[in-house]
Amino acid sequence: MESIAYIWKDRKRYFGLPISFTRYRLSENRIFREKGFLNLKEEEVLLYRVRDLELTRSLWQRIFRVGTVCIYSSDKTTPHLDLQNVRDPKAVKELMVRLEKIFQGAAMMTETTVKKRFIDGCSNTVPNKTLETLFWKNFNEVGVPAHTPEEVEYAKQIVASYEMTKNKLPGDACDEDAEIAEWVDKASEHGTVPLNDFLVPYHFSTKERPGSTDVGDVSWLVPTAQINVVTFPSNSPGHSWQNVSCGHTSIGHKGLLTAGKVIAATAIDLYENPQIIADAKAEFDKRAAGGYYCPVPEDAVPTVVGGQF
Repeated sequence: MESIAYIWKDRKRYFGLPISFTRYRLSENRIFREKGFLNLKEEEVLLYRVRDLELTRSLWQRIFRVGTVCIYSSDKTTPHLDLQNVRDPKAVKELMVRLEKIFQGAAMMTETTVKKRFIDGCSNTVPNKTLETLFWKNFNEVGVPAHTPEEVEYAKQIVASYEMTKNKLPGDACDEDAEIAEWVDKASEHGTVPLNDFLVPYHFSTKERPGSTDVGDVSWLVPTAQINVVTFPSNSPGHSWQNVSCGHTSIGHKGLLTAGKVIAATAIDLYENPQIIADAKAEFDKRAAGGYYCPVPEDAVPTVVGGQF
């Protein structure tokens, strides 16, 4: 993942000292808040969604030269984000206000013009534990695809065309659950198996991860769940020719059929058990209580790569 250049960093301070596990970071387009030590939770707000900023400083905050910057945004998942007890809070607030002016100033100094062009935007995905648990139950019953020696050999040749990420285990759950990571490490032979032939234990998570999908927008409108099925070798680069090279093979076809069976079995369960649908909707209503907000600005126009409309 591409590293992010941060303009400002600080921690939530106590008695003026940065001794907490709540960290704040500001890049040129996002503000981040990370909480926790063993169990981490990261929140972020895109700066273009910020609608208002407020600075508060109590008596004891003034004594220790800290303050709180309150951020109000149009982000439905994080409409209110506080940077509590940060050093030089007024400077932090002004920095956020001035970010856009920096671009305008640079343009004036070089006698050029600057334009902002919005290319794309997808909402965060709202998970649904009710549906995910049902998916995982049916996945267990259907089973993972079984691959032939010829398919495994083909996958090895594909793997040889790219550099495997060291110590990268399949399944996002490995990043959050040590026991699952240990189990997967053994099952995948330390992440070296070319085609994963096991089902990662279920782990529910609300952690936001890099990447984008319009499934995120759908998940704000209807209860949504997803599954991952092997259709190409482990750790294959996303959107790559390696992925495409497996799409027309029996490896991709087996993954397609497996996913279809799991989805079909889940649909049957939902038809036969209306209570599951009710539970999924109740969970959805709670998690998506803020309502859907389209991340694409109203004045944005489609962008064509390599050309213009």
